[in-house]
Amino acid sequence: MTQECLIAGTFIMPIKRNERVVKVTKRGTPKKDIAKRMQEHHTEYLSRLSDAGIKTPFLDSDIHYQDGIYHLRIFQKYLPLNSQVYNILQQDSVENMQLSVGKVIMELLKVKEYNSKHLEQRLGASGKPSSWFVENDGAVLVDTFPPFYDSPSTKGEEVLISYLGLPPFSRIIAGFLKRNYFEFSRQIRKTAAGAYNLSNGCKNEITDFIIDKIEELLPNEAPQVLKELDRKTFYDPGSARFKFGKKAVKILFDNTLYIPNF
Repeated sequence: MTQECLIAGTFIMPIKRNERVVKVTKRGTPKKDIAKRMQEHHTEYLSRLSDAGIKTPFLDSDIHYQDGIYHLRIFQKYLPLNSQVYNILQQDSVENMQLSVGKVIMELLKVKEYNSKHLEQRLGASGKPSSWFVENDGAVLVDTFPPFYDSPSTKGEEVLISYLGLPPFSRIIAGFLKRNYFEFSRQIRKTAAGAYNLSNGCKNEITDFIIDKIEELLPNEAPQVLKELDRKTFYDPGSARFKFGKKAVKILFDNTLYIPNF
């Protein structure tokens, strides 16, 4: 069996298998019915993303049983790494950097528009450059876990906490994560901060492009959104607040000791 582990996130371990990527959740649950509920929740999230006009490379999903724990596995079409926005921002021309970031902003605007029409069924999408791959006609969202969306009967963080089997106080952190996913300005900030930190030698050009794009697309809301995008308020990976938040999330949601046996 040959497999290549790609860059793993907090929740997911992605493994390349031929022309597919298998993404398996690092943590799971000893209860199969809860795992099935998470699978159904993820499927519904993908449906909501599709309704919002967001494309994903999703192919299928199943439940993998290992050492007494059920893990959700997500199968996706493999996309070339040179089309990932994260890599484009490090290796490509300024023009292509701006083009790829512009496509991500347009996709996040689709989510914003969807949420404005579905106040009780909002969904979230990551704005991180590593979460998106570009295509000729737009961008594709590859990070679909955690599947944060709300409905009148279901709260996204409750499904996540139940699946991971975490203590009640972790709902506070999970709820904070969800609100970040739902908040357009927070996700745009992630896009901008990622672009700024990755684009060596042309940080000002990328930042100016993003600001101009927001002013063009959201003339009425631009002042509030741009307040989040002040150059001085970009995420600082060295700040105490950033380190504390990252450590808390990793302790609760990550299981780096888990090694899939498939």
